[in-house]
Amino acid sequence: ARRLTHLKLSQMAREHDVRFQRSSAAPEEVRGSSLERLRVSYALEGSYQDIRAFIYEIETAPDFLVIDNVFLAEGSVDQAPLALTLDLSTFYRVTRDAP
Repeated sequence: ARRLTHLKLSQMAREHDVRFQRSSAAPEEVRGSSLERLRVSYALEGSYQDIRAFIYEIETAPDFLVIDNVFLAEGSVDQAPLALTLDLSTFYRVTRDAP
């Protein structure tokens, strides 16, 4: 799930001229479920219009990605790209060994 999510988001970012900076991911067990949650944080940068288009594509994509938080900050110098941090989640089915 981690590789697929990273690959898909990286492709979407490139298509919208949003530059990938860094990411982190952490799987999390969902108690009482056969699902596991993958929490992902992405740091990106780009223009306001490109970031809007990128977020819209995430929201309307057939993949199950949930945007948990959006952090947007101005660059430190004039005409600097905006800094975007997205916290996302996706869920996937896992098989657990019975005790």
